[in-house]
Amino acid sequence: MIHIVQVRQVQIPEIQFLIDLSEKESLSFLKRFKAQYISGDNRFEKEGEILYFALMEEQLVGLCGVNIDPYLKDPHVCRLRHLYVHPLHRRKGIGTDLVKQCIEHAKDHFRLMTLRTFDESAQKFYEALGFEQEHLVYSASAYKYLDDDRYLPENYIDKIQSGEYEITT
Repeated sequence: MIHIVQVRQVQIPEIQFLIDLSEKESLSFLKRFKAQYISGDNRFEKEGEILYFALMEEQLVGLCGVNIDPYLKDPHVCRLRHLYVHPLHRRKGIGTDLVKQCIEHAKDHFRLMTLRTFDESAQKFYEALGFEQEHLVYSASAYKYLDDDRYLPENYIDKIQSGEYEITT
């Protein structure tokens, strides 16, 4: 059985094996997570931010978090960060459970969630969870509205009005 638990403080040695596994897959985001956590640049401590671990039989098998989107600087926009599931535990719903938990938490704090992935299969995974593929959102590959409004940050609107971004349907 999978348990999704909120983590308030990360002990880097406890997650190092996941970092090592991710690097073997040529993924750098957990290494970046470690560096940012150690430096204090990102500890998932700001208002609305959260970090979850997925545990199976008390063993860490995955993680995912929510930050205020660092690129938009809009208090209504968050970013899904660092989803990773141990390769031996994939396709068991763990990633889905982590993302759904992050979305449910974010709904109480934000209006729009962004993320960035370069992987086509990951993009399809996120689309199945209701994310829309969009390049309008600066430095993101997908977004999900967290309420019934179709919220766009003011800096998007400014860029649309200036002609820097173009809305296509």
